[in-house]
Amino acid sequence: EAGHSGNASEKVKAIEDFDALVVGTMLRGLKAFDAFRILVMPDHATPLKLRTHSAEPVPFAIFDSTKKKASGAQGFTEEVSKSPEAVVVDKGYELMDYFIKGGKK
Repeated sequence: EAGHSGNASEKVKAIEDFDALVVGTMLRGLKAFDAFRILVMPDHATPLKLRTHSAEPVPFAIFDSTKKKASGAQGFTEEVSKSPEAVVVDKGYELMDYFIKGGKK
């Protein structure tokens, strides 16, 4: 909702809260497993400049406990999803297949 109001500090706080309260809780619980993978993403992009939904790529993050090296992404933002290094999944329904295969197209 912070994206709809154009409030950058509230959007950052909402993402930080989600990271701490939801993702953090999940990661602590998943430590009981030898291997796991999680996918985190919003349902649509809501750039602060537009204050509404857009057709821009939706940022997503995948964490795989079996991989030692990170992808090199510098953050979790709409801007990062536009970078040349970003993985872009053109058809949303293909994202789950990409996730299940461990990041292989």
